[in-house]
Order: sequence, then C-alpha cells, then structure tokens
Amino acid sequence: ACVQNYSDVEAWSKAIGQGKLPVRAGVQLTDSGLRHRMAVSGLLSNMEVSASMVPGEGQPDWQELHDQGYLFLEGDKVSITEQGRYLLHHICGNSAHDQRWSSGW
Repeated sequence: ACVQNYSDVEAWSKAIGQGKLPVRAGVQLTDSGLRHRMAVSGLLSNMEVSASMVPGEGQPDWQELHDQGYLFLEGDKVSITEQGRYLLHHICGNSAHDQRWSSGW
C-alpha cells in the first residue's frame, strides 16, 4: 500500500490529536504497481536499476522514455540521464492505471 498524508497542517494536526494517522488517501498496490514504484525509486535514488526490475505491461513505455532522452537502456541496466533526473518522477509518478488515489479503503 501507499498512502498520502494531509498537506493541510490543520487537518494533519486534527488527525494526530484524535489519535489517527494523518492519512488523506491511499492506494492498494498490485504486484505490477509495486515493481513500478521500486523501479522509479531505484532510478531516482541510485540513478540506475537492473533491467529485471523494470515493470512491463501497463507501465510507462521505458523505450519511449529512452528515445526522449530520459533513460539509458544498456544490457542488464537501466540508468537515468541528467534530463531524466529532473523529470522522471513527474513522468512516471501516476502513470499506471491501477494506481489511483482513493480516500477510503
């Protein structure tokens, strides 16, 4: 699962004051969604991941991102370019159709 906290300080404080988690929304991740997030996180954190971590169907077109200059695809490695470093999270952040925020579970 992945959750999003309240961005409003008052709502966050109120939830904490009531002994609740300050969670505004959440999404139950599928296996594919989890692999997607792990790959993007690995790219953003380490600038590269093993090609085996790159998710398949229903995810961003990694070849297209390569063609646009955001990624290098080299053998068993996918690495992020300087341009991709600043744009990849935005491009891949909510691209999977099965990963939409929900206000209730």
